[in-house]
Amino acid sequence: MENLTPKLASANLATAPTTSIFERHDYLTEPTGYCEHCLNILHPNKDRYYSCEQCPSSFDICMKCINLMKTEHAPQHSFKKDNYSMNEAMMIHYNTSCDGCKTVNFKGIRYQCDECRESYDLCESCYQKRNNLHPNHNFKIVQSPLLRLNNRILLARRAIQVFKQFPNLQYDPVTGYTLNDAQQVKEQEEEKIESVLGTTFTRSKKGSGS
Repeated sequence: MENLTPKLASANLATAPTTSIFERHDYLTEPTGYCEHCLNILHPNKDRYYSCEQCPSSFDICMKCINLMKTEHAPQHSFKKDNYSMNEAMMIHYNTSCDGCKTVNFKGIRYQCDECRESYDLCESCYQKRNNLHPNHNFKIVQSPLLRLNNRILLARRAIQVFKQFPNLQYDPVTGYTLNDAQQVKEQEEEKIESVLGTTFTRSKKGSGS
């Protein structure tokens, strides 16, 4: 879990951040979440967290904040430790083929040549052989469509909560969003993911029961 509280407390209220979470490897390759209480970023594949069993939408709490829920959340609600189970579709690169092994709609990380005019893509396995397959060229990571939507929605939701707690903040120091930006991203991306999945956006999770 990444502690962002100091960043919020010391944020320059008139200046957008110079670095972006959207360029980070974990954002590009893994689902992103956040604690509803402290708003710190959670990496569900790595971080242990708790989920409310009664709230209709996802309400996740980090390990540090769970004891506070006895007095700061609905007393009749219960929490369970959760293990994140990512929908495999979130890591599929639809309508894309690997130029190394020729696999279509491959899963995992997609690496795209950052120098060729025409798209040249490699799956994770072939990327390890890039020096033979496509030497002397630099690659960038391209997110799968559903992972991109998932992470943008969750970060927009988090940014909206940040502005509720810090009403004088002009920019969210993590995303660079203004409140209007966050609201627009949330609405637009939720519409997109609903059209893709044919259902209201939800995270796929399963409890560990312990």
